[in-house]
Amino acid sequence: MSRATHLFWMDIQAGKYVLAMKVWGVERQLIKLIFNIVLAICSVVLPKSILAADNCINAIGDTERLRCYDDQQRNEALEKQSNDFDGQVQGALQKRLSNEKRASVVVWTIIPHKSNYIMPVTYNANVNTDSYEPFKEFDPEAGDLDEVEAKYQISFKVPLVTGLLNDRAEIWFAYTQVAYWQLYNSDRSSPFRETNYEPEVLLGFRSNYKLASINQSLIVLGFNHQSNGRSKPLSKSWNRIVLNFIFEKENFVIMVKPWWRIPEDKEDDDNPDIDKYLGYGEITANYKIRKNVFGILLRNNFRQDNNLTTVQLDWSFPLNNRLDLYVQYFNGYGDGMVDYNNRNHRIGVGVMLSNWL
Repeated sequence: MSRATHLFWMDIQAGKYVLAMKVWGVERQLIKLIFNIVLAICSVVLPKSILAADNCINAIGDTERLRCYDDQQRNEALEKQSNDFDGQVQGALQKRLSNEKRASVVVWTIIPHKSNYIMPVTYNANVNTDSYEPFKEFDPEAGDLDEVEAKYQISFKVPLVTGLLNDRAEIWFAYTQVAYWQLYNSDRSSPFRETNYEPEVLLGFRSNYKLASINQSLIVLGFNHQSNGRSKPLSKSWNRIVLNFIFEKENFVIMVKPWWRIPEDKEDDDNPDIDKYLGYGEITANYKIRKNVFGILLRNNFRQDNNLTTVQLDWSFPLNNRLDLYVQYFNGYGDGMVDYNNRNHRIGVGVMLSNWL
């Protein structure tokens, strides 16, 4: 091999080494990016186990990163101290609040607000067709709806301001979307029958007030908008000021949520009688036993002349580390804004991505 050929071969090998180093540099960045994406995805559905200290790596700046580690150490200490006075294990609500606090320091974190689920099959024994009567003049088949449809709910929140009132309060933005999909109604091109949008701004305060063996853990004050985004005559919407008192005892959580509807002008009010059907508040209770989570929602309009009650029952059981089997039963009013004045009688089954507890 001539000297020129040898030098040329060495140049090729050196070029390969440099190229390999550059590729490895790109791969390292790609691995880091994938790692961060995985962390972000994991934070969308809070893991059953508590997020590890590595989450603090993603905190912006050295100051925030150090604060993240300090908060984590403080939370670990609080976990040990927050057991009930009789020595029982920390309750399900306190575990959720601890998880939320730790996840909130991760960049681009989206935290579950209400439950996230999809029920491919639900059956409604009392389908609302009255709302579509005005359209039958132009479309005789308007309101031709199937009793069987799909239903899903997406609900998340993000922290806006944290560390208020000596780290006992924070401000959140929350968003919930519920859709009712006539998936099996091929004659009507399987339309989305109804979609509800519910943005909220919430101020949460950890009270930790004990009454006997019951802990009044959290008070949430919020502004709530709920609408279906439709044009008249199907347009339905209302704005409320909501106050939520959350109590817990071990794995039992009860929420007492009264609300006040913000008045609207008569010409702009799409549903002036909604209080007659949905009342002025609701009570929700959840109980976690072993791997089962049972829930109940109750509403009543507290009227003597036409007393109306709404009941929703929930049951979920884990299928694996990420998905739960979910069964929902609903009997009453408010199962969708367009159905606020129609008594729906629905049962559905599906999977739940994130539970409230």
